[in-house]
Amino acid sequence: MNNIENIVKERTCTGCGTCYSICPVSCIAIEENVKEGIFLPSIDMEKCTDCGLCIKVCPQTDLIKNEFLNKEQFYGKSLLNFYGYSENKNIRYDSSSGGLITSLAIFSLKNRLVDGVIAVRSKSDNPLRFESIICRTEEDILSSRGSKYCPVSVNTILKNIVEEDKKESTYMFIGLPCHLKGLDKFTSIYPELENKIKYKMALFCSHISNYHGTEFILKKWRISLTNVNKLRYRGNGWPGAMSIIEKNGQETSIYSGTYWGKYFANYFFTPKYCFLCDDFFGLESDISFGDAWLDKFNEDKEGVSLGIVRSDKGKKLMMECKENKAIFFDELSKKEIEKSQYGQVLFKNILFPDRKRVLLKLPLRQKIHLSFKCYNKFMIFNSYLSGKKMFKSLLIIFPDFIEKLYFKILNKIKTLLMKKNSSL
Repeated sequence: MNNIENIVKERTCTGCGTCYSICPVSCIAIEENVKEGIFLPSIDMEKCTDCGLCIKVCPQTDLIKNEFLNKEQFYGKSLLNFYGYSENKNIRYDSSSGGLITSLAIFSLKNRLVDGVIAVRSKSDNPLRFESIICRTEEDILSSRGSKYCPVSVNTILKNIVEEDKKESTYMFIGLPCHLKGLDKFTSIYPELENKIKYKMALFCSHISNYHGTEFILKKWRISLTNVNKLRYRGNGWPGAMSIIEKNGQETSIYSGTYWGKYFANYFFTPKYCFLCDDFFGLESDISFGDAWLDKFNEDKEGVSLGIVRSDKGKKLMMECKENKAIFFDELSKKEIEKSQYGQVLFKNILFPDRKRVLLKLPLRQKIHLSFKCYNKFMIFNSYLSGKKMFKSLLIIFPDFIEKLYFKILNKIKTLLMKKNSSL
């Protein structure tokens, strides 16, 4: 069949939703796979015309063809490297890391540079699930700010954009690298979208967690899933905390280093497709943003972003926002950007060819250092373990000293492997 059936079957699908938006006969639905905690397309074979459009726009179809990228290629085009933050103190403090994207989005909407901002927020009927929306007001944008460490089929919104009546409308698109890659392929089929999507904003992304990860954290902190009224993964300064408000008004704050640093950063609950991605910096964007993991920013608890401007229009937008005192930014060296994300780049890019070989069962095409192989298998094994019901149950009931010992050993192994692979 000339469709994405095999990509879904092999679990290389990112669940981005691009195939849903491109299908001319609406035979593709994006549904949550409850067992795996991810979104996957389902195809109505009786309606499918075998047109092949879903394959053409899928960001994963060229996965096997991808060869090892050199340092310049995985960093991408750069007109400006920067650090900065929102000049609005509330936005800066309440966002994940500095609030730059939020302020850029609000500025663009207020000054009619765009008619809408494509972003993500929690569903009105389920605070533990998220969906893409078109923000038309400042309030919409504020309700969607902050990181979402879970699957979201952002590109399902492209169907609405293509089918809308107002062809002159323009948008800012905020997404992960896989979403932008799907958008880029979608635009190759609908070139008129090139003018409609005026700005493309990417978040640096090493991986996400499946929905079981969020559910595990809630259970670990003894919070009933059915009692959650609101959940935010980041906010309240930097590096922030997960905030959970229950229906009775009780609020629980879980420091990001406690849940992300322990579980998510060690690739527990990571979907297979995240291991098969080599785009950390958001190469298809006009501007990409990440956390400022540098010593000189460690004492700044209000939040600082750093990032890469890749296009002239992205640079112009940054300058206009700065001149209007919506944001502050200053230049940062490329070396500092790389240093701030060293561990992620090591895993995401340097070790990608071997990880792809292991997961896709491809032949060995180049010599791989033994420590590279160990590091890859170590992280993949963590993901495998966290998919086991018994292991998740043990993690929840482990006494503190056993859990501390487990993570102490785990982090020593990880640190040792990173030191051996320290030549970026």
